[in-house]
Amino acid sequence: MNLTETNTKHTIDHKGTLRYDFLFSYWMFIWFILFWLLPKNDNLRSIAHPAFTLAIGVLENTITLLLILYYNPQWSIIWKFVAMMIAIKILPLYLVMYESTPLHVPWQNSIITFIVVFAIYLGYLFVNDANFVEIYKTAIVSVIMDENKTPLYSTLMSITSAFRKSGN
Repeated sequence: MNLTETNTKHTIDHKGTLRYDFLFSYWMFIWFILFWLLPKNDNLRSIAHPAFTLAIGVLENTITLLLILYYNPQWSIIWKFVAMMIAIKILPLYLVMYESTPLHVPWQNSIITFIVVFAIYLGYLFVNDANFVEIYKTAIVSVIMDENKTPLYSTLMSITSAFRKSGN
């Protein structure tokens, strides 16, 4: 599948990469960063705890990893995907869980906040005439086929290319 085949062409930036704002993974990561920057005694931390959302993200990424292993089990793709999982899902989940211990995470609030934020995300897609299924199909195919058309992969490839050019 070519990324330009999607019905949601405005979700692709000028470089042919999916835009950050259309992938919920980046919403999760920004949520984690904002949470982490809040003072430890702020009441908002107990209301907007990202543990449940990050756990859902790890679960979704695990399913995607299984799809990679099934459709295109190349070590370079697997390594890159696992590194991304660790950087933007597993490490943040570990940090928020380690800080609170699982028994002290406000799970009910975390689930409710996930539902609210995900509803806002879906509303954002709707307002922008974007299709959730098409966006994620495009992202998953890009990862499986090693097309580097997701924001993090594209950025890493640009950095890698710049280093290679400077080394020649």
